[in-house]
Amino acid sequence: MSQKQCFENSHLAARTFYVNILYVVIVLLAALSVGTLSPVDCNECKVLNITDDDGPRTTTFPRYQSCKLNGSESALAQEGTCIPFDAQSYAPVVEYNVVTGYKFEPTVGDKEAADSLQVLFNISVAALVINSLLFVYSVGCHWGYMYGRQMFLQYRTLFSLTNIGLFSGLVGWLNSVDNIDESFNLKNNVYFEDINMSAVAISGLVLCLLDILVANYVVHFMYKESKDCRA
Repeated sequence: MSQKQCFENSHLAARTFYVNILYVVIVLLAALSVGTLSPVDCNECKVLNITDDDGPRTTTFPRYQSCKLNGSESALAQEGTCIPFDAQSYAPVVEYNVVTGYKFEPTVGDKEAADSLQVLFNISVAALVINSLLFVYSVGCHWGYMYGRQMFLQYRTLFSLTNIGLFSGLVGWLNSVDNIDESFNLKNNVYFEDINMSAVAISGLVLCLLDILVANYVVHFMYKESKDCRA
């Protein structure tokens, strides 16, 4: 079956729309995770000021380098609480005996919490970038602006496995944090004030699992007589 015939097939057209919607949803979930870890408007983010010959300057750290994912019940007594990293985790940047700024170098006591947040942020950004590119390419393929659309659909299972790995990583790293699912942490920690990161990660994982276990299974048998059109 020719590529033109494949894409004129109503089933394959539906499959293409499905892929577009799938990547939009995954992009939104990844964006929620990134936005929670490093929001644009962050009142609780660590801000350090310096004054030199050029005048006053500030170094602002993102939320994932300012607040921890967990804390004690007594420390999390109010909603929107930020459990701060130790002040010693912010080291001055010195050039020619002059402090020009600050960098995040977690202390031994803060290193585990800082590493977890850094990995979560990296995974979230990777999921956002990868699926944004996949969405753009998918839409381009759908409207005939990109080459290799048939190959893109045929090997899409690899992208599904990649997403499963990314969201499994989010779920695993979140679950490795002590007391993260305690009611006081979920209620009052600033990371869970607007969005439940665990719910976002689990939703992404479930969606990707359903995609590869159900959607790809259905398509495989839908096109069992048209091998070149399988997605």
